[in-house]
Amino acid sequence: MLNVTTVQPKYFCGEDPDEKIADFLLKEIEKVPEGGLILVPEYSNAGGLSDAESELKAMARAESMLKKASEVSKIKKAYVSINVLEQRNGEIKNSTYLFDKNGKVVYRNNAIQKNIYREDTSYLITDMLNKTTKTGTAKLMSNLPYFVASKTGTSSISKNNIDA
Repeated sequence: MLNVTTVQPKYFCGEDPDEKIADFLLKEIEKVPEGGLILVPEYSNAGGLSDAESELKAMARAESMLKKASEVSKIKKAYVSINVLEQRNGEIKNSTYLFDKNGKVVYRNNAIQKNIYREDTSYLITDMLNKTTKTGTAKLMSNLPYFVASKTGTSSISKNNIDA
């Protein structure tokens, strides 16, 4: 049986949350037991909300995170799956790598990062979802120490239709 360990960061707020998440993940994967499969989440170098400047900083971290994943796979004798936002061949890619127990890349997904919405549209949608937290049915979350954008609504089962 394959032992699977997922390393999941907590939400960091304040200055440089992406960098804090990346640092957290790099430290945590060293603590994982030997053998099996270690899963590091999507955008491990660019967690949280990001803008163009944050994404550029994140892409600079991609190489060091991939190097660390390779080293850990050898030391822990484990497969490591890690996802990073990176720039390759002039394109921004959301790439998932799988390292074998020898630290070699055995799989790489080459998804191209593309914006689905214009920046102004994304801002308006996020602002509307944030208002749900501040004044709507999700206002119980308004005291959290970080930005929250939430979608509330109804369920097909009426007993589940309660405030967040």
